[in-house]
Amino acid sequence: MIRAAKSMRFTELILALSLLAVASVRPAAAGPDTYRKMTGAEIRSRVIGMEISEPHFSEQYLRNGAVRIVSLGRRYIGKWKISGVQLCIEAPTPEDLTCREIWRSGEKYQLRFPGDAVPFDVDIQTHQDRGW
Repeated sequence: MIRAAKSMRFTELILALSLLAVASVRPAAAGPDTYRKMTGAEIRSRVIGMEISEPHFSEQYLRNGAVRIVSLGRRYIGKWKISGVQLCIEAPTPEDLTCREIWRSGEKYQLRFPGDAVPFDVDIQTHQDRGW
């Protein structure tokens, strides 16, 4: 009977240690990247003075309110402004106002346009020499 009790305690100890080990293991990531919408202040501090780019376009946001755009080989100069949580561009004319949200997951970024279900993965980096 003493032997059975010791065996039972040993089994309980092994079970408890196993449960503790399983409970202490955290999953590396819970599914796909979790993006969150950047605020106007975050956009101002992270994007202005930088360049947003992807293979087909680049946009350089200058601190003086100008934006230099290269899109499919064409160059435009316009103006940028932050409206709430959206970064807006007037280019090539003020009538051509386009606003977008910027979403972030760590150091990954997406542009999301109102009414468009497909986000654009982009890089935010220092200005590249584009021949301006």
